Amino acid sequence: MRVESSGAEPLVPEVQGETVVTVGRGPLRTRVDGIWCGLRRVARTTTARAGRRVRTRWRSALSRAARMTGATVAAFVVAELVGLREPPPLIAALTALLVVQATLASTLVNGVQRVLSVVAGLPSPFCLCRSLG
Repeated sequence: MRVESSGAEPLVPEVQGETVVTVGRGPLRTRVDGIWCGLRRVARTTTARAGRRVRTRWRSALSRAARMTGATVAAFVVAELVGLREPPPLIAALTALLVVQATLASTLVNGVQRVLSVVAGLPSPFCLCRSLG
């Protein structure tokens, strides 16, 4: 028994015992091939773009990673020196990761802003409780 499609050239035949079954390039197969080709193109361009970004920005990425690592380790060590040993002071390390910004100047500016916002925000509940009784 020989089965062939009416499409273009048949693909590699699949032999099953004495029977040769050949699958052609029908509309579904063409559509699936187009989708896979598009996905491969997207993966290729995304990978190439990421590679270019790493090649051009490796110094800033390395310095940011070092700054974040240093801040995390310093926060952990300071928390342990203060006496927070049980449970391990992971909150201090995670907070340091959240606070560290892209540049040292922005880290300092954001730190000052956060301290001032806490200082400004603390009296408001006390004033509200005092006025309401």
